[in-house]
Amino acid sequence: MKWASQFDLFLPKFTLDTKLEMNSALKQLGLQRIFDYRADLSGLTGQGGLVVDAVIQKAKIEVTESGTKAAAVTGIGIVEMVSITKTLVINHPFMFLIRDKTTNVDLFMGRYSGPHTN
Repeated sequence: MKWASQFDLFLPKFTLDTKLEMNSALKQLGLQRIFDYRADLSGLTGQGGLVVDAVIQKAKIEVTESGTKAAAVTGIGIVEMVSITKTLVINHPFMFLIRDKTTNVDLFMGRYSGPHTN
């Protein structure tokens, strides 16, 4: 006998916006020429004398009622399935990861620390 679990998941609604200036991180990784006079970006524009001024990464994650869908476990083969529904309430800080199932590539990772008042 196999067990199939289905969760009723309760998450807080939240939005996370991030904006990171990546220049120093890229320079530490060895990508330095594009930021100074040694840059040759003429292949991009056909014009010389160009350098990269800033590399900025922005990301936004929004979790709402419409963005949450229930998933069911499907058994494969000939087995007797016993279904148990569990409730999971997330009411504390947590980390999350969003992964593309097709490519198995992590797209976003973040941390929710709780609601903040302005």
